[in-house]
Amino acid sequence: MKTISITEKVKILTDQADKPSVSSYSRFGIVLLFTYLAFPAHAADSVDDPWGRGPVEVEAPKKVLKEKKKGSRSPASYRPGSIHEQAVKKAHPAQSPAPTTPESSVPTETSPAGEDSFGLTGDWGGLRKKWDQHGVGVAAVYKGDFFKSFSGGVQKKNSYLDNLDLKVSIDAEKAFGLKGLSFFIYGLGNSGAKRGGTPGVYAGAVQGVDNIETANDDFKLYEFWAQYTFEVEHLSILFGLHDLNSEFYVTDSSSLMLNPSYGVGYDISQSGASGPSIFPYAAPALRLRLEPSKRVYVQSGIFNGPSAETASNGSHFKINARDGFLLINEVGISGTEESPYKLGLGYWSYTRTFDSLKDSSPVNSSGAYVLGDKSFNAHVSGFIRYGMASSESFDGKDNLGLGIVYKGILPFRPDDRLGLGMARVTPTDESQKPETQFEATYRIEALKGVAIQPDFQYITHPGFSGAVPNALVGALRLELSL
Repeated sequence: MKTISITEKVKILTDQADKPSVSSYSRFGIVLLFTYLAFPAHAADSVDDPWGRGPVEVEAPKKVLKEKKKGSRSPASYRPGSIHEQAVKKAHPAQSPAPTTPESSVPTETSPAGEDSFGLTGDWGGLRKKWDQHGVGVAAVYKGDFFKSFSGGVQKKNSYLDNLDLKVSIDAEKAFGLKGLSFFIYGLGNSGAKRGGTPGVYAGAVQGVDNIETANDDFKLYEFWAQYTFEVEHLSILFGLHDLNSEFYVTDSSSLMLNPSYGVGYDISQSGASGPSIFPYAAPALRLRLEPSKRVYVQSGIFNGPSAETASNGSHFKINARDGFLLINEVGISGTEESPYKLGLGYWSYTRTFDSLKDSSPVNSSGAYVLGDKSFNAHVSGFIRYGMASSESFDGKDNLGLGIVYKGILPFRPDDRLGLGMARVTPTDESQKPETQFEATYRIEALKGVAIQPDFQYITHPGFSGAVPNALVGALRLELSL
């Protein structure tokens, strides 16, 4: 996910009082969410709240960040649909690209309903199973997040934002007899920005606080690709609109967390003229993946440089050599079924240059990352990620993330998961302070197709600034797998 400049943050805060619109599926999510939630709203001073609850307190910093010279980027990214990704792969193999690692390599993220479940709405009278037999898979997931600011940050303000994923996969061998070929279509809808759903802006955090936060409200074609898998040497090639973070820079254990930095590191999410090909804007791409053995994978991708034309809505469909390309490579190894783990090493770079933060001279843009993800037993898994970027054109030079996930910490709730994590970004400017985020989250599998996830985050030195008070925010996510 891309990073919003401080100028745009201020504009968002000043414009929101005049934009209280709510989409139809947002209203649906609000009704369901507040069935489980009863957070009181607190009145304070200075700025009118678009929810109509009176003024709220503003804590204006003297200086937060140097304004970026290029593009409009929101916080880091997340992997859309990752919570049930492994279960979906088992039920509908064509719905996802080649797995991030061989099947036994990483902790799985499964729903307690199992691979035969089609979510809250069931099998539609046998229709979905019939489609599946003919190679067509359909999935829909709604997420609604209520965020409450308890203290600190730029502004104390509550917000609600939501996300709708609509996915259709086609196994061309089952559907048309074309062996090795598959297609994927992904519609992505987000709302909340117009009515004040920007909790990362209120916290003043460069990493953001919510992995479905966007700068705009829209519904778009997010991914649209075709993949061909060769039988020889386990080689696959993918072409089309593609989310880089669905395969690169991925640790499955960290997908439980809500903060964007656990999806893709800030080191790469801050890059490019309008951000790389990650949530919420994907770019045209060509990806090659080779698995020379069950425990080793090598993958390379060429992505169009800009993922969006500007900060306006819509993905970037054009391919123009003058815009440059993002090149990324990753190699990894994995463990066995008895001891699953993943170790990966990646490197990325742009073919065009960008302005230096010091003197606006053209400089190269590149970075590297290393990651590890391990399942220690049936209950505990952990992850660690470290990435760094060329400091000449970026305000953050490296990003460290680590955490642990415990499944079934309560004996009578065997499918619930507790996650604890830390993400730290070091600024390029040595006069500024590193921003560190601590997160505690608990995912409750309430019933088939319904999950509730309370979440708390504490951010020190938001925006690399000592002038902004440390921020404490809380959230409640409602997820419906339809």
